[in-house]
Amino acid sequence: LNLIRLGTSGALQKDIPVDTLVMTSYALGFDGLAHFYKNTECIDQEITESFKKHSNWLSSLPDPYIIRSSNNLLNKFNHLPHGITSTASGFYAPQGRELRLKCAIPNMHKILNTFKYKNQQITNFEMESSALYFLGQSLGHNTLTICAIIGNRINKTQSKNYKATINKLIIEVL
Repeated sequence: LNLIRLGTSGALQKDIPVDTLVMTSYALGFDGLAHFYKNTECIDQEITESFKKHSNWLSSLPDPYIIRSSNNLLNKFNHLPHGITSTASGFYAPQGRELRLKCAIPNMHKILNTFKYKNQQITNFEMESSALYFLGQSLGHNTLTICAIIGNRINKTQSKNYKATINKLIIEVL
C-alpha cells in the first residue's frame, strides 16, 4: 500500500521560497506517538539521538523520533527538493509560536533551522507526517509526504496564491 500525504507547510530555511513543493525524506515527530508501541524498529535511532543532542531536548516533553520515508516513493519524486519535516503536535507553542503563553522552547525555529545530519536539514513544519510514517511503515506500507510551502517562517513571507500552489501539488502527484 502506498500512502502519500499532500499538505501545506511552513518552510524553516530561508532559501526555500513560498509556493515550492517539498518532499519529506524524514519525519521528526514531537508527539511521542511511536513510543506508545512496542514496534519501534523503523525509528532511525542515530539521527534521532543527533537531534536530541543538538536541541538539548527537554525531558519534560515527549521523546522525539525520526523516521525515513519509503525509498520506493521517495525515488518517484526525486526531482523535488527534500528534507526533514518537523511534525508538531499543535499550532502554537509546539511550532514555536507564542500567543499569551510562553513557549517551553523559546528558540524553536533556530534549533530546527540549524540542525544538520549528514546531507539532511529540517526544511519545514507541519502536523501529520511522523504519525503517518511510523504507523504506515510499522504495518509494512510505503509512506511519503509532499507539502506545498505556503509560508516561510524565517523570511516571514506568505504565498499570495496558495490555492494555485496546492493545485500544482495535486497535479504533480497524480
